[in-house]
Amino acid sequence: MFRKIVEPMFVISLLMVSLVTSEYLPPIEERDLPTVGSFCSTHGIAIQGDFCASCKQPVYCDPTATPTVTVPWDECDDDYVCEEFSPGLATCVPSSTATTCACTSNMCDPYSPSYAAACNAGALDNIVDCATEAGTQTCAYGLCIDCTKASGEWYIVTPDCNAGYLCVSGSLAATQQCKENEYLTSEGKCESAPPPPCLDSCSRNCPDPTNCKQYYYCDGDGGVLSGPFTCDPDEYFDTATKQCAKGDSSVCDPLTQCAFAQPLNDTLSPRFY
Repeated sequence: MFRKIVEPMFVISLLMVSLVTSEYLPPIEERDLPTVGSFCSTHGIAIQGDFCASCKQPVYCDPTATPTVTVPWDECDDDYVCEEFSPGLATCVPSSTATTCACTSNMCDPYSPSYAAACNAGALDNIVDCATEAGTQTCAYGLCIDCTKASGEWYIVTPDCNAGYLCVSGSLAATQQCKENEYLTSEGKCESAPPPPCLDSCSRNCPDPTNCKQYYYCDGDGGVLSGPFTCDPDEYFDTATKQCAKGDSSVCDPLTQCAFAQPLNDTLSPRFY
């Protein structure tokens, strides 16, 4: 019933919906900041002064030179980010006082939207230029996304699963942000979380979208006939075989990766096949 594909960027496909993890950016010590050599000219800077090329990189621009000169200053320290107070006036400020680059989760850089910025304990600790990453094009929800291998699929960002983006003809076509108590469906719609069992016209044995140890018996029209039933302690519900099986969580419904999923438990219940 389900087809799962693991991509290099930790993308897992479920029919026409995919879940993508937001925790893949390496520590800042492991890579340099994106190249900013042409920042001033490509952004049409018209006055001399200091600007933010990203949340971590202040630069000096001199448009009176031919060609326009971009001089990168030292990157901001770990607990600091770049802040522009007015055109031509920018410097590194403590993350706790930042406005433009304040973060609570991974984000797309407000100064360079193609950059993905990782947020760690309220501070940005890495910037990645999505345009230079293999197979990716742009940034959405703090992720370097790749639309070149898929079309017409909604990619849902874990662990909240209340935001996602749509790829069409190899390009980013739309994004969707649901409310905090909602989740994004495979059709790009916002529904109340957690999702109910017996989704997508599933019949007979069907996965519990919030617990990979459990399953329901469904009527094929969204109705629950009986359940939930619980697998043995060393088993998971396999969405391909629609039975409990020994193994690991790779056989689980991808929705069980979402924050609304219940912790796995080892309670035994009658089986129904």
